[in-house]
Amino acid sequence: MRVQQYEKNILSLFDAVAMGICAMIGAGILALTGKIAEMAGPWFPLAFAVGAMVTGFSAYTYVKMSNAWPSEGQAKTPVDRAVG
Repeated sequence: MRVQQYEKNILSLFDAVAMGICAMIGAGILALTGKIAEMAGPWFPLAFAVGAMVTGFSAYTYVKMSNAWPSEGQAKTPVDRAVG
């Protein structure tokens, strides 16, 4: 198996900002679970199940996109395809 060599300055400003936004959204999802549990009270299991269902649709979309646009795991590939 061939390992790719690291290339300097491979990320543009747009790439770095996109990765930062994705990291903040991911952390927000984990941090907000506790807040949602507090707000939903006894309805938290139902709220969690509905959230899981929505996440399932999102995951299905990512699977379909990765089948349509295969890449080496780059998170920016769909953005590149959409924006150019």
